[in-house]
Amino acid sequence: MKYLGLDINSREHNHISLSDGLFFNQENNYEELCEHLVQHNIDAVIIGNNGYGSKRHIPVIKKLIKRLGIQVYLIDEKSTSVICSSCGFRKIKKGKFIKCHRCKEVIHRDTNAAINILKRFEKGFWGSNDDHVLRRKRRKFKSKIN
Repeated sequence: MKYLGLDINSREHNHISLSDGLFFNQENNYEELCEHLVQHNIDAVIIGNNGYGSKRHIPVIKKLIKRLGIQVYLIDEKSTSVICSSCGFRKIKKGKFIKCHRCKEVIHRDTNAAINILKRFEKGFWGSNDDHVLRRKRRKFKSKIN
């Protein structure tokens, strides 16, 4: 199976970043995105779900991609842009392009996030698979009763 990670950035740049390094403008290039998926024989698309900026785009993208017979998964994208996709180091410089302090990798922040979204999906330990939504595991807190 061939997967592709996808990061939707609505707040700042209004674009879609793919784990293979490509970017698409959200407003008018959904068709180009679909053509790219078909040309590269993608079987599944994993979309980072940040819960706020991408709410209006995810339903449209899911519908278009599912029409192509491609599976769509949503995954929690928390911290995917601040963890180095090469070595896993957590604190990297913020900005449009980020540089890891450990391995010195320089990569676009959103491409880094798309790669980490794909890796998170491939590891498969990020929560439930209900309705094809993968989430971080919720921590159970013990209440202190005196």
